[in-house]
Amino acid sequence: MSSRLVRVRRGPAIMIDTTTLVQKLADRLEEPQFFIDVCSVMRDDITKMNEKTSRDLLELHKTRFHPTDATNKLKDSEPGVRDLEKKFLESFHSVLERCNFQQLTEKEWSEAKHSKYLLRFKIGYNKSKLDNQLLQNAPGGNNVFENLFLIYHRGVGIDTSKGFYFMPKLSVLWWSLWRTLLESFWTSKWSKSSPMELAPGDIEEGEYKIQIRNFFQKVQLQEPTFSQVVVVYRLRKQEYTYGIHVRHFKDIPMADLEIVVPEKTTPHLGKIEWFKLAISAVAASVGLWEAFGRSSVKLGLSILAVILSYSFKVYYTFQNNVLEYGKLISKEIYEKQRDTGPATLLCLCDSVLQQEVNEAVVAFFGLLKHNAASKPEELKRQCEAVLISEVDLPCDFEIEDAVLERCNFQQLAKEEWSEAKHSKYLLNIGYNKSKIDSRRKIS
Repeated sequence: MSSRLVRVRRGPAIMIDTTTLVQKLADRLEEPQFFIDVCSVMRDDITKMNEKTSRDLLELHKTRFHPTDATNKLKDSEPGVRDLEKKFLESFHSVLERCNFQQLTEKEWSEAKHSKYLLRFKIGYNKSKLDNQLLQNAPGGNNVFENLFLIYHRGVGIDTSKGFYFMPKLSVLWWSLWRTLLESFWTSKWSKSSPMELAPGDIEEGEYKIQIRNFFQKVQLQEPTFSQVVVVYRLRKQEYTYGIHVRHFKDIPMADLEIVVPEKTTPHLGKIEWFKLAISAVAASVGLWEAFGRSSVKLGLSILAVILSYSFKVYYTFQNNVLEYGKLISKEIYEKQRDTGPATLLCLCDSVLQQEVNEAVVAFFGLLKHNAASKPEELKRQCEAVLISEVDLPCDFEIEDAVLERCNFQQLAKEEWSEAKHSKYLLNIGYNKSKIDSRRKIS
């Protein structure tokens, strides 16, 4: 079995613990303690900058929008309800942006719906159980889910699955048998392509050949994943009207993204399956008419057996998928759901701190190591090279988020330098201009 490679763009998130990053970079420098001390100062400054925002967000959700335990529950008649919702959503969206989360796009959602990896059939959601008022004015302008919920994601990983996959192999065998029988009636050439629906990255497009020797061999599939997924929504009918649900998942396959959707509908035999059965019935009728018209009872019975076996295969596949769906949902809920509500917000606020410190640390290391960046674009390339060479972590580095202004650093003013030169406390020194390159600077 061959595979088709899927190219996935890496996001800007630096998915590594700050302490580990600082230590790895410090080991590459001649004066590691100086680097560690400066990184510690930057971390303290960024922590102070984020402290108030994080505290306000957590307090607002705990007291006003917790789905079950809000201490000051909002009432329908209370003025300013929508303003509080807008304030919470803007603050929450800002936190996610600073963590380098991205809203799910319509193209990504369309790809997830039509792909098949572990989840083999389409999953929808019950619109009547979800509120569509909360997210009408949500930041970001993404309306993929009709204001019913929002999905954010960041980071890219790889999920592998190994199995025999007998049913997809049987689908290919059935199609080959059916094509052989039809070609015995009509001389027109049939396409050699298989109708088997395959997930992106599962199997290469083209003719899929099954032989006895590989039919009983295990196959390993690979699928790109979102390292972290956050879902925001509100239920229409709940004990507390204004409660906002926030859920956090990890390592969700892109092709199976439907499993994080709230209020999923019960699986049922889809339109495609009914269409396949209808086409099979029509084909069986035509085939039997032709067979008995030629007084070929054996051929007619063969066609009938093929049609019945295919109908059984469609129904059995659906029942098997329902069982696999239940197992998959249970696995995602108990193994891949990291946390919900305040725990998710606390984790995201911590991620903001870690991402901003990581960005500042990498930018500082790039300047120390190369000392030759004349433009932001050049520093960006140097930082991306640092992440690859030093910590083996490819990343689309965002240089705008790494500037030292985020740490409250300010460039020394001319008046301040003049005051320092003319003031005398312990020292009165100068510097050797001939040993300093004045041609290179950060613009």
